[in-house]
Amino acid sequence: MSIARRCYGLLALLLAGSASILAKINDPFPDVNSHGYFGNMTMTVKAVMNGEVLTDNVIIAVYCGDEIRGKGCPEDETAPGVTYLTVYSDAPQKLFFKVAVGEGAIIEVDPGNITFKINSRLGDPDSPYTIEVPEPSITTTFSEEGWATTCLPFNACVPEGVTVWNATGISNSLLQMEEIDSDVLPANVPALLQGPPSATRKWGNAIADAERIAQAKPQSTILLGTTAATDVEANKVLTLGHSNEGDKEIGFWLFTGSVIPANRAYIADFPSGARIHVDVPVHVDVPVDVPVDVIYNLKGQKVSGRLPSGCYIKGGKKFIVK
Repeated sequence: MSIARRCYGLLALLLAGSASILAKINDPFPDVNSHGYFGNMTMTVKAVMNGEVLTDNVIIAVYCGDEIRGKGCPEDETAPGVTYLTVYSDAPQKLFFKVAVGEGAIIEVDPGNITFKINSRLGDPDSPYTIEVPEPSITTTFSEEGWATTCLPFNACVPEGVTVWNATGISNSLLQMEEIDSDVLPANVPALLQGPPSATRKWGNAIADAERIAQAKPQSTILLGTTAATDVEANKVLTLGHSNEGDKEIGFWLFTGSVIPANRAYIADFPSGARIHVDVPVHVDVPVDVPVDVIYNLKGQKVSGRLPSGCYIKGGKKFIVK
C-alpha cells in the first residue's frame, strides 16, 4: 500500500473489439497481464448501486483469487453504464468482481457461481450482466496532515490512496509503527491511517477468506477500537488529535472527553500526561552520491516543485510540509 500513488490519466486497456478507455477516477487496480494464458472470455456488465446504474466514476475489475484477469469502465455513450471486459485465463476458475467507485472506494462483489470458460460470453450489449454493488456504509475523514484512525465491524477493502499502520509500542514519546501491507482491513482491527490531507474516504466490503484475514492481522497492537460509541474516563486514554501547545502537532494526546465515537482507535493504560507523537518509520534507499538538496518522498521517489503536505527526505533527514 501507499498514499496517493496514482494520478488521473489514461487507463490503457485493450479489449476485444474496443479501443482504449479513459478512467474518470484514479485506477487502483494493477495492469492486466494477457500473456501466458491459453484463452479469454468476454463480458458485458453493468454495476448497480441502490437500484441506479453507475455510469461514470467507476472501474470494474475481474479477479481470480488475488490475480486480476480483466478490467474496464463504461465507455459507450450509447449504452450508459455498460462495461466491456476481456478476461484471461487458461483453466476453469471461479471469478469475482472488484468495483472502484468515486473517490477511492473499492467494493468486492461475489457474483456466485461464475466460472471462467474459454471463448465463452457473459452478458451482451442488449442484456448486460448486472453486478449488485453494496453502497459503502462507513467513511473516514483525514486530518489536515493526512491522519485518521478506524475500527470497522466488517472486512473492508482499503480505499485508494490510504496506508494502514499498526501501533506496536511507545519509545521516547514516539509511537512505534509498522505498515499493514494488505489490501484488506479485517473486521474489528483498530488501525492508524495515512491518506490524502483533509480528504474523506469510503470503506467498501471485502471478500476475505481466513488466509487473507490472517495475513492482514497484526501480531500485537497497543491500539483499542470502537465499532459503536464508547464511554471512557476523561484524561485516561489517548486519542489522535492536535496538541494544545503552540505547535498544534498531530499525535496521540490525552482525551478530555467521555465518549469516543464509533469506528475509532485509541490507546489506554498509559500514565496521565503521556505525550505520543506520530513518527512514521522511514526506509528510503538513497544513492550516496546524490546532491544534498535533492528531495525524496517516503517511497524513495525524487520530487521537485511545490510540495504538497506530507513527509519528505532531504540530505538524509526527514522534514514535514504542512
